[in-house]
Amino acid sequence: MLKTEVEIGPLKNCFGLTSNGRLYISGEPSLLLLLRDKEGYSRLSEDPHMSDVIQKAKDLDIFISVHPGLAKPLLGQIGLFKYLPISLLSQQKEALLKQISANEREAIDAQIQMQLPVSGMEELLNYAECVVTAAYQTTFESIASATESFEGFTLGIRGNSLTPGLTFMLHAGPHDPHKMTRPIPLKELESALERFPTQANQWSAEGQTPKKIPFVWITQTLKKLRRLLESRNLRTTWLNQLQKAHTDQVILQPMESQSDWTLKVVAKVKDMPHPRNYDSLKSFFTDWKKEQYQPAYRKVFIAPDSGPDLLAQHLTQQKFILENSRKQAFEMLEPYQRDGWIDQIYRVNTQKKEGDVSELTWENAWLTKSGLFGFNQHELIHRKVYLARKIDNHLVYHQDSGSQEWLENFEWQSGSRMPGSARALLNIVPEGSHSISFIKLSETLPTAIHGLSSMEALAHRDMHAYLKKAQSAVKNIDQTDEAAIRNALASIPFSPLLAAVNQDPASGKVYGLLPGNIAFPRPRVVPLLEDIIEDYEAIATDVGGIMTYAKQHDNTSEFGILHHTGGFSSLIKIIGNSLAENYLRNPEGIQTLITRAMTPLDMKPDKRKQTLLKNPQWLFMENIKEGRNEAPGHSSPKKPAGPRKPIPTRADHTPDQCIPLDAYYNAALDDNFHFEVQEGNDLASFPKGTVDLAGVTFDARGLIHLNGQQIQTISSIDYPQKVTNIIIGRKAERLHFLHGAGWPSDEGQTIAKWTIYYSDGTENVIRVHYGKDVADWWTAPDAPSLSGSQAAWEGENAASKESSMQLRLFKKTWNNPHPEKVIKAIDYASSMKDSSPFMLAITAD
Repeated sequence: MLKTEVEIGPLKNCFGLTSNGRLYISGEPSLLLLLRDKEGYSRLSEDPHMSDVIQKAKDLDIFISVHPGLAKPLLGQIGLFKYLPISLLSQQKEALLKQISANEREAIDAQIQMQLPVSGMEELLNYAECVVTAAYQTTFESIASATESFEGFTLGIRGNSLTPGLTFMLHAGPHDPHKMTRPIPLKELESALERFPTQANQWSAEGQTPKKIPFVWITQTLKKLRRLLESRNLRTTWLNQLQKAHTDQVILQPMESQSDWTLKVVAKVKDMPHPRNYDSLKSFFTDWKKEQYQPAYRKVFIAPDSGPDLLAQHLTQQKFILENSRKQAFEMLEPYQRDGWIDQIYRVNTQKKEGDVSELTWENAWLTKSGLFGFNQHELIHRKVYLARKIDNHLVYHQDSGSQEWLENFEWQSGSRMPGSARALLNIVPEGSHSISFIKLSETLPTAIHGLSSMEALAHRDMHAYLKKAQSAVKNIDQTDEAAIRNALASIPFSPLLAAVNQDPASGKVYGLLPGNIAFPRPRVVPLLEDIIEDYEAIATDVGGIMTYAKQHDNTSEFGILHHTGGFSSLIKIIGNSLAENYLRNPEGIQTLITRAMTPLDMKPDKRKQTLLKNPQWLFMENIKEGRNEAPGHSSPKKPAGPRKPIPTRADHTPDQCIPLDAYYNAALDDNFHFEVQEGNDLASFPKGTVDLAGVTFDARGLIHLNGQQIQTISSIDYPQKVTNIIIGRKAERLHFLHGAGWPSDEGQTIAKWTIYYSDGTENVIRVHYGKDVADWWTAPDAPSLSGSQAAWEGENAASKESSMQLRLFKKTWNNPHPEKVIKAIDYASSMKDSSPFMLAITAD
């Protein structure tokens, strides 16, 4: 026995005793001697609580248990405080009534009687006192009951180096078996995970949950409230309705309560576009954008001994319950004549698809009882679509992602696809657990690196293809004819990642520049990462992961978390060793890293002088602008929008249908209205004043320029998002807009709108769609025409010449559906997309 003197606290001496591989510590040596004289836990087992804890914690290596036995008599005194707050509340009410004068009381009573079916302020306060008292009593009794049933807690640790775990047990009186979730049959769960078509790295399972009942706290509170109201002779009509609604409510039972056990697996239910299947970045991102709105990964729900009918019944029950609840709400509000303008309905549709797949659609729709803007009715629908199938007596369903192919081809597999780490952790989970979840991320890193490698390979293919075309285009052109070379290159669409195309004067070979003045071609980098993770990837499928579980004993709730440490330790060990051996300690490896990071082309100091053509999308980058020491972006506060150069005066002979916009111009045609530091990027070549374009006479002498995401980021000019109240003041059958936009946006995206205000107070909206009504004012010479607007003017400026690009403005014509009405004014507003819209003129005829 060891004795230690303690200097701090009430414990002066501490004794330690080892026996049978255990260490006992106590402040009382006699207790240690008793423990020594009895084998193992026999001394502690004589205590009923510790006997139960020892049995439940037998698989734990270390555990600490706290029993509140000595404190429970003190906790029992909590009942003495049950009525104190109630009496204080009553005293406060009486004090409040005494503070109010008779005249004030009379006025308050009159106002209350007009709005509520009570005699006055005192009766209203009596109702409030009863409600608060009932709620407090129910809450207090719940806390007191929980305190009385609390029997302590236990915290334990599993010390296995590969699968350590932490366990928490809450001991709190006996549980009602009818209110407990049923245990999961672990063998059936393991079988389902092994036979699942793909490796399940993220899943959760739950036993059958008990049926839900109305909230007990509300039930008890309403009963107490009725007794309090009746004891004071207060009316209970409203309480009768509330109690009836609470008693008659039908509660939606979750799917987990309708099957012996359920499993939810996060699985990839459709393939997304993959870079390896494409030869150009543009086509890849075009297809990827179409598919991104429907997730590739969904939570797949599996229930044994069930089929699609179970899901259909669940959705139908949900529809009935929500409709019933809405009906009850309207019945309660009927005496108060509350009738809304919007109605709500629910729909369930079932449709058989190919391959025994059922499509079940759940809709929650909001319908107006009348319409606006000439419509009879408006409807807003929230829709969920599920795909379900019965496979080997199991219901398998998931939310639709635009394809049923995965579920149609679903087959239980014969070989095990369960990760070894998941199996190892599941073997530790105690029998009787009713909730288990697992997540493993060890394969995320290899998957991400392979995806990055495929994207890098696609980018290289795309840029190589462009440079091959560029080389072919300039091969037979006189190398001193710069204009001819640029025109030839301008006809070839740029690779999105290339900032410029250059030519080595000595060899005549064409090469590219990436943003940052990085030369291309160059060797790929990501394959080096693939080499580093190769050994780790080989074992990643069977290591790593975290599993949690919950289990309810008769009087104990147990929660545990288990960790498979193989994933993290292998990641550090294998990747660290591979990186050190192949590169950091290897001279050849170090040389490989250097050559991948810096190529001979990168070392050329005269790369900028060898530029043939620049990609307009990257012109804002400082590193590809010759002779510039500053970027066209801004670090100082933005300047207010406004013409920097004079606006020509409106000519006397200008037709009346040409709307004067002098008061609204915020840029001159001669201004560098995008970048002040980019000289020559203007509309100075545009014919100012009265001009006939695309069959319409316009008065164009300046710009109304709006904001957009790109220009807001990189320009020093603070353009407005909206210009309002542009006066028209006349009738018109048509409005013609002369307009353009800076920077491209997604095809079909709304980048701006004109709001038309009539003199009778009605209005209309014209939306401007990119690619249909307008396009970037910088355009390739062979750019296609638009379906919603007509090209009205084409030209060039000094900046566009440098990149062999053209300038283009468009005429948008709108046919007025109400030519008999006077158009009072127009608002011009940006949708704050990438494009920044601008307008030169409006003609009303």
